[in-house]
Amino acid sequence: MKYTMILLNIHNKEDNAFIVHNYPYGFKRTDIKYWIESTKRGDRFVSMTLNPKTNQWNKPKKSTYNAVMIMTKTLKEDKTFISYIGLYPTTDREEIIKFCDTIKDVVLNSLQTEQLKVLKAYSKAYENVTYRISGDSKTEEEQKEINKEQDKIKEDINKSVNHHYQEGDF
Repeated sequence: MKYTMILLNIHNKEDNAFIVHNYPYGFKRTDIKYWIESTKRGDRFVSMTLNPKTNQWNKPKKSTYNAVMIMTKTLKEDKTFISYIGLYPTTDREEIIKFCDTIKDVVLNSLQTEQLKVLKAYSKAYENVTYRISGDSKTEEEQKEINKEQDKIKEDINKSVNHHYQEGDF
């Protein structure tokens, strides 16, 4: 089955949403509109249907936040599907690279650009980080020492993230 995916980056608010006509609504057909909402918390996919009885738009349905999202239109044979591709805050380096290659011609808004820069900085900072899980019982004094050590590691990682963010290296 052959399909084609088209990136739709200009539909970033309700006013310029991507509208699909003849969308199923119970036993009737109506319109639905889609857009990507960008905030400081990240991006989320939003859809809103037109109530065919009242001819009023229903309350928008919003997905959970991703760090960055781009809306997609996928054509499979004679059907069209609207969805999105995106990056979660925990996305690894390879997925970030793959996403950037996929959206190479897309112009991101300033919030998305900032989120992508932060993701890249975290990815670079965590590149050589390893961890160990230990189930040993510790005395209160040993646990305090471990907590101090962990706090120092967190501080070092945050410094590294800040450095990679400022340098823009990835």
